[in-house]
Amino acid sequence: MNTNCLANFKCPQCGSEGPFRVEAYTVIVLADSGVEDYGPFEWDEDFSASCVSCGHEGIVRDFTDNKEKA
Repeated sequence: MNTNCLANFKCPQCGSEGPFRVEAYTVIVLADSGVEDYGPFEWDEDFSASCVSCGHEGIVRDFTDNKEKA
């Protein structure tokens, strides 16, 4: 069971507890040679997400196991 960044996350299709691809916002320092630095990032329940194990796609809310939040 995940207890850190992925607490309450689970793929609704295959049951995997991660890892997941999640859309997030951040601020980067971009140079011609590529990304030099990046800041903190954040996401919310309406951002896109997908399961690395099976490829299931949805939004973060779809991957949140609400039963474990109580």
